[in-house]
Amino acid sequence: MVGRLLLLLLGLALSVGVGVLIHQDSGVIILAWEQWVIEMPLWLAVLMALGLVMVGYILIMGMYHLTKIGDFFSKLSKNRRIRRARDLTNRGLIAFAEGQWSAAERLLTQAAKDSETPLLNYLTAARAAQEQSAADRRDRYLRQAHDKVAGADVAIGLSQAQLQLTGGQYQQCLATLAHLRSIASDHRHVLKLMMQVHRSLEDWAALEKLLPELVRERILPPAELTTLEKQVFKSLLAQHACIADSDLGKLKSLWQKMPLEVKNDTTVVSLYIKGLRLLQEDAEAESVLRLALQTQWQDDWVELYGLLQGKCHQKQLAHAEGWLKEQSNNATLLLTLGRLCLRNQLWGKAQRYFESSLSLSPRPETHAELARLLDRLGKAEESAGHYRKGLLLAAPVINLPRESANFTSTTT
Repeated sequence: MVGRLLLLLLGLALSVGVGVLIHQDSGVIILAWEQWVIEMPLWLAVLMALGLVMVGYILIMGMYHLTKIGDFFSKLSKNRRIRRARDLTNRGLIAFAEGQWSAAERLLTQAAKDSETPLLNYLTAARAAQEQSAADRRDRYLRQAHDKVAGADVAIGLSQAQLQLTGGQYQQCLATLAHLRSIASDHRHVLKLMMQVHRSLEDWAALEKLLPELVRERILPPAELTTLEKQVFKSLLAQHACIADSDLGKLKSLWQKMPLEVKNDTTVVSLYIKGLRLLQEDAEAESVLRLALQTQWQDDWVELYGLLQGKCHQKQLAHAEGWLKEQSNNATLLLTLGRLCLRNQLWGKAQRYFESSLSLSPRPETHAELARLLDRLGKAEESAGHYRKGLLLAAPVINLPRESANFTSTTT
């Protein structure tokens, strides 16, 4: 508005000036070029100059408005494409939610070029392709997302890793996650996916190395974390318990790394003891098992305790006899005490423990231990009786018919 007013005032001023020039007729202008000479009044020259300026101005403004018109139609066309892409995207997302994978993939990729959310289009199309087991198309959409959207490397990489994990492509998934670790080392979801892929591969050693980060970043709720820790350490201990030439240092280091809650797990303790016994480390196994029995009582541990050879047989027997105060009628403890007495050559005491155990619970192994002892003491007949009873308990047989029954042998 102000600009137009200024132009109007300028026009009036020029008109007045031209009128004054015409009235005064103050001079002429002569233009000469080679043999040509043009002579005109000054006021006419001024009017022509103003006319040229006006024509130039009109031409410039016309070109400007023509450009604006082009921009207008271009913007109109772009808006039409965006609206169409928005409609296709919405239809594609609906198809995806309904499980129509092929339709979803087609609609989302058609809309991706003009979409306001190309990342959403490509990532969802990749998931739709995954559902159709089309790994090549899935990877192509992920590459297009990477080329189309700047600054989304982590988001695209996470989607790719998740799809690879779901598709069972564990090694490719690990490679993707390794790249993500290099650009986003502390990303929580990267850690969680690494945990999942190692778990799927049953790579317990890799999971054990990852545990400190999982704990520090609180990737899992406490209960789930404890379950994972137990699974990892149980599996690693089971591996040690199956290898005769296992490394004792690694086995002990593994035990020391375990949280207390994991060490208190009965299966974990049993596997550690088994690994130590396999390496002929009975003294260490006896010490660990004795401490474990102070916190929780397990009959199978008590029986195992009687089979271990601690550093001092007398102290081992004394520790076990201390448990009688609370477990005086425990047949398993009495069997263990009998075995420890045998190791200490306390024959009479061993016999009493075995007999007490049998009175509470007749077991094949108790009969066998007592039979061995009686045989050593020269009581062959009693020894044979216990061997027979133990054998019948270990391998029950059917009762024979009475002697008065008539047997007829027939052949066919």
